[in-house]
Amino acid sequence: LIICMILSFSCFNNGVEEPDKTDPVIENVNLDYSQLAKSLFISAKVIDPQGWEDIDSVSFYLYRRDSASAATETLFLYGNLNDDGPPQDIIKKDDVYSYLVDSSMIADNEGFYRVTVQAFDSSGNTSDIVSETEEVKQNSPPVIYLLEAPDSFEKGDTLIFRVRATDPQGISDIRSITYTIKLPDGEIKPDYWFLRDDGKFGDKDSLDGIYTVQQPTNTESKLQGLFTFYFVAKDYCGASSDTITVPVTNPGVTIIHPNESDTLHYGNTLTIEWESAYISKLKLEYTMNSNGSPPSFESIADNVSASKGSYDWIIPPVRSSDFCKIRVSDKQQSSRYDLSDNPFSIEP
Repeated sequence: LIICMILSFSCFNNGVEEPDKTDPVIENVNLDYSQLAKSLFISAKVIDPQGWEDIDSVSFYLYRRDSASAATETLFLYGNLNDDGPPQDIIKKDDVYSYLVDSSMIADNEGFYRVTVQAFDSSGNTSDIVSETEEVKQNSPPVIYLLEAPDSFEKGDTLIFRVRATDPQGISDIRSITYTIKLPDGEIKPDYWFLRDDGKFGDKDSLDGIYTVQQPTNTESKLQGLFTFYFVAKDYCGASSDTITVPVTNPGVTIIHPNESDTLHYGNTLTIEWESAYISKLKLEYTMNSNGSPPSFESIADNVSASKGSYDWIIPPVRSSDFCKIRVSDKQQSSRYDLSDNPFSIEP
């Protein structure tokens, strides 16, 4: 009996029925500014208890003020968000209503923007008004400072450059730091080379804002003189920093003539020609056993002005050989030298 009474009592309520929820609900509103596209994207997730089809419209009002503390704001734009897919929306019928305020509208209108969003259903029910604020400002380029660079190098050295980079939008906005090289002959190598900030290949610490590159040089290079390195940073919006120019000298000498196979005779005059940079005095030598390991060299002259550019050597009455070469070297530092490319012959 007691159980029946309990069950009977549970069948009655207090006479008050809970009304069904009918108003649409805005779960969140986003207002995102893209510096790259110079656009504002308004989006709002809207849910209606009666389903997507019951939503009549989702309206927005976009206001602008000059600063965060400005007392007044002006109506900048108003309209409806939609859930119909591109171009204004991203995904069709996903309950996220959107509107793209493109660059033609934003232009250079920097300031603080506030959007209010309200949803309406087909029965005239409304959601609460939800607001969101975003700052619109022009992108500021990164700034770079040179920390380490060599003044000069010898062929075969590995050059180390370190650059500090900052960005007003944060270090994560820095896309790359690259460099170009202007060679002594005027040729410019494009910026295919990148500095690293990942703690690898010579970089000390990852993501510390200090970018590093280790640039090897070619021991067989025929170039010497002034190498100019140009460093520039770029951010994800395409803005570039000022360019850092770093001159690095490479003392050296290169033989221009002779480099071809030829036959010379005793008493002939061989004009030895060279190009040099940052060297004052040269030593000229010849070998008759360039195929030896190592070859032996005899002196031609040991105190020739590098700026002269050429020297006339009269072939002495030596033994015949098909393995003759010329060596031109810095008198002060013999490791700076060049050897003629191909052997020539000396005959009576």
